Amino acid sequence: MMVTSRLSSTAALLLFVALFGCGDAGDQQIVVTESRTLSELFGTGRQLVLEENDSVLLARIADIALASDGRIIVADMLEGNVKAYDSTGALLSIVGRKGDGPGELRQPYGISLGPHGQIAVADAGSSTSYSRFTASGEFVTRVPLIGYYGGDGFHWISDDSMIVGAIPNSGDTTEVVLHVDMSGRIVGRHLPIGLIPPSGMSAHPLWSSIQDVNLVVWRDTVFTTSALHNVLWTLDLATGQTSAREIHFQGYTPPTAPPENVQSPKDLGDWAGSFHLAQQPVIAMGRLVVPFSIGRGGDRVVTHVVRDPDLGWLIVRGPERIVAGNDSTLLTFRGEPGGLEVVIYESEAARQ
Repeated sequence: MMVTSRLSSTAALLLFVALFGCGDAGDQQIVVTESRTLSELFGTGRQLVLEENDSVLLARIADIALASDGRIIVADMLEGNVKAYDSTGALLSIVGRKGDGPGELRQPYGISLGPHGQIAVADAGSSTSYSRFTASGEFVTRVPLIGYYGGDGFHWISDDSMIVGAIPNSGDTTEVVLHVDMSGRIVGRHLPIGLIPPSGMSAHPLWSSIQDVNLVVWRDTVFTTSALHNVLWTLDLATGQTSAREIHFQGYTPPTAPPENVQSPKDLGDWAGSFHLAQQPVIAMGRLVVPFSIGRGGDRVVTHVVRDPDLGWLIVRGPERIVAGNDSTLLTFRGEPGGLEVVIYESEAARQ
C-alpha cells in the first residue's frame, strides 16, 4: 500500500531517526507494555461513507490506498474493479472490470500507487499478477509474478519497478522480498525466510494456507511482517542489510499446531482465528504501525503495535484496523469484508 510523503529530505531523515533509531536499533526484541487509544494518538476519527448507487456497489473491500491528493482508492474483490473516491467519499471513477482480458480483474486484493499517481492492482485470478493503470485509469499492462504465490504486500518504488512480498511456490528459493521490474522480471531477491513454521512448530501443509508476507517501503527501508511470526524485519535497499526483531506485547497468542482433521473452511478459520496473525504494516502520521489480529467474524480484535517518535513503542487495541495513511491522514477498517466501514483520522493541520 502506497505511503506518499510530502516531507522534505531533511525532515524525512529526522523522522526516520526518531522512528527507528538509534537507541533501540540494536535490540533483538521489542517489548511493548504501554497502551494508548486511537483517539489519544490520532484525535477524533470520522466515519467515511463511500458512495454507492444502483449500478455501483461495494461488494467486498479487499484493500484501500490513500493518494497524496486525498483520493481514496478501493479494491473490490467481488466486483472485480477498483473504485476511486474523493476525500468526502464521493465516487470519482471506476478502474477495470470483472474478467480475464486486458484491463480486467478477477479477484483484485491489493493496491499500490506509483510516483505519479499510477495504479497497480494485485490480482489473484488464475495466477498472481499486477495490472498497471495510468492515474486516470487507462490500462497499461499486466505484470505476472512467476514462481511465487500470494504477493500480499507490494509497493511501487519508481516508474519502472516494485518491491513485492511473496511466498515461493517451490523449494528452489527462500527469499520473500522481491525487486520486480514492470515486465515481471525479478531483478533482486532479499530476506531468505521462506515458509518457516512458527517457532517450535514442525512443517505442515496447512501453514501455507494462512501464510503471507506483507511490507511497506519508506524511503530506502522495507518493513516486513510474516503472518505466522511476531517479527518485524527491516531491509535497507541501498545496502541489502537486514535485521529481525521479535515483537512482544501482553495478550499475544502464538500460533498453535494445525488440527489433525480439517474438513471445512470453517474448521480452518476457527483454527487460524485462535491465535494472532501479523498483518500489513503501515506508516502514517509519523508512526510505524504493525497490526496483529485474532479471532473470526464479529469477534475479531486487532492489536496495533505502534512506534511513536515521541512516546516509543505503544499498544493500540480496538475494532478498527489501520490500513493506509500519509503524513497527515490515516485510514482504518471497522468490521469484516462485505460489511466494512471506513474511519478516517486527520492531523489538526489537515482538518483546518
